[in-house]
Amino acid sequence: MYLFAGLGNIGDKYKNTPHNAGFMFVDQFREYLGYDTLYSVNDWVYDKYLNAELSIGKVGMEEKVLFLKPMTMMNASGLAVRETLNRYDLKASESLVVIHDDLDIPLGEYKIQRNKAPKSHNGINNIKLMIGTSDYLSVRIGVENRVNKDISGEDYVLMKYKDQDLLLLNEVISDACRSLRSHLQV
Repeated sequence: MYLFAGLGNIGDKYKNTPHNAGFMFVDQFREYLGYDTLYSVNDWVYDKYLNAELSIGKVGMEEKVLFLKPMTMMNASGLAVRETLNRYDLKASESLVVIHDDLDIPLGEYKIQRNKAPKSHNGINNIKLMIGTSDYLSVRIGVENRVNKDISGEDYVLMKYKDQDLLLLNEVISDACRSLRSHLQV
């Protein structure tokens, strides 16, 4: 079973910002698998214990994939990830796929890598702290597109995308969904 944990911030204030690329990815990937007649995917359900939204994809009666959106804000995502791994008795190295924004990668690009993280990302740092490892697969969605380099990364990732940038982000997420499915053969 795979756990796809998309990172982001909760609330309309953060919708369509670079920092919510992980949420956008798991929403699209969940929908993408849901179109496959092999899978049945349930709706998002808020799990109070996990403090996260959870959706389960099944083949027949067997649970095959979990989709997770921590509702803790980005920088405290690790607890929901750890508790989900524990609940389903999953090993991060075999099952965990974390999807997040990455300022080290230009907008329009992505990387699927193991044991790789951006230079500075508090959500990723918190996951490593909470699960005790960085040995898991990451989908690093490039979001760097600052015209004004005087804008700090912390401020930039919370700014709303312009329409053309949002369109490009959605295109790259679609491509990354196809690549990840092929890579994992789910």
